[in-house]
Amino acid sequence: MKKKLMGIVTIIAIAAGAGYNVYASRSNVKLSDLALANVEALADSSEGSQSDCNTYCMVSYFDTCIIRYTNNTFTTCYDSRIRRSN
Repeated sequence: MKKKLMGIVTIIAIAAGAGYNVYASRSNVKLSDLALANVEALADSSEGSQSDCNTYCMVSYFDTCIIRYTNNTFTTCYDSRIRRSN
């Protein structure tokens, strides 16, 4: 009976220690204004990016590719032939 009780107490102590470690390891990371501005700029789909031009524009020798987004903004990919070859 005494061994069984010690085993249960040991298991409870290990579980409590593990729970505390999980609780203590959670950290609140605060981003600077510059980091938040960078995240916002990356998430903003109103401005096109080189990856949009590479994804949606066909290789063309004569045409300029214009991408229209759902919020009625546009991105112009000039000379996409040169951009795709790099």
